[in-house]
Amino acid sequence: MQSCAIYPLTLYHIDGAALARCTALIDDRGAATTSVERMAARLLAAVSRPNASECTKGRFFDRASDKLSQLTRFATNELVSFDLQAMASALADEVTSEPDGALPTDRRLTCPSGRAL
Repeated sequence: MQSCAIYPLTLYHIDGAALARCTALIDDRGAATTSVERMAARLLAAVSRPNASECTKGRFFDRASDKLSQLTRFATNELVSFDLQAMASALADEVTSEPDGALPTDRRLTCPSGRAL
């Protein structure tokens, strides 16, 4: 029998407003008001024990801050922008309800053993 370790997912945020919204969506999935937030809420519901935390120091913070600064200074082929709103809207348009009223993306992830994550 194959076992599956379940680890919590921690999302580190540099932006305080993003941290607040992520925390709100983790606490209450129904708090989503936009298609992007609904997409994020569905993703958060599919992972094991999600939590949000502030990122204020360390290598990740330094590297992410450098990349964000780079965005304001010049264009580069290393960074690619995309329209998250268009992606969320397209995904929402393609999702259809199942007989029990749940969305296909509402299902919990499962291990190969069939145990829910």
